[in-house]
Amino acid sequence: MAAAAGTERRIARTRHFCRDMRTRSEAPRKGYRNPELAASAVQSALGEAGLAVHELSYLIGHTATPARLMPSNIGQVAELLDYAGRFVEFRQACTGFANALVFAQGLLRAGAGAIAIVGSETGSVFFDPVRAEDAGQLVNMLQMGDGAAPIILARHDDRAGPRLSHVYYGQMGRGRAPALTVADGGSDTPSCSVGFPEFRHDFAAIQRSGLSDAAS
Repeated sequence: MAAAAGTERRIARTRHFCRDMRTRSEAPRKGYRNPELAASAVQSALGEAGLAVHELSYLIGHTATPARLMPSNIGQVAELLDYAGRFVEFRQACTGFANALVFAQGLLRAGAGAIAIVGSETGSVFFDPVRAEDAGQLVNMLQMGDGAAPIILARHDDRAGPRLSHVYYGQMGRGRAPALTVADGGSDTPSCSVGFPEFRHDFAAIQRSGLSDAAS
């Protein structure tokens, strides 16, 4: 797969928040909703790739913090881009990009044209500043930033440029409870105990089954 994406590399020393942190419960600032961040990122990537939005054969999004449960976040991105083609969304966090790559790989092998993948998150709205010293909330503040990152993919050709190969998506096995959850707000638990959803961490499970365990 040929890839076109931003080439600038910077070490992230700050976090961008879509909210102002002026009150305990806030929505994103105007212009910084999840689909707006994603649409802006895709538009920039298309410009770098020298493509117009109507040249995309597929638009793929993945997010764990959509603007709404319905309609899909990527549907709103398509509307903002004035994109009339096909789109699909993975409602995942980190693993969403890997899954989207596998999905795109199949489409490209079947003869699809250019495909845009965009991951977007606005998880800071789940941060509770009143409980900032709580271990889970502190982790949220340190690791969760808001933003979007895209990549444009096309079938491999002979032109010079970056390539993606050996795409793989797997799992770590059955019978393991999730170590990171947003339990409230879904149909199992439609009400939120603290007034809004929040990330919940099982730190011991992450330590047991994290990267070091997977690498072994």
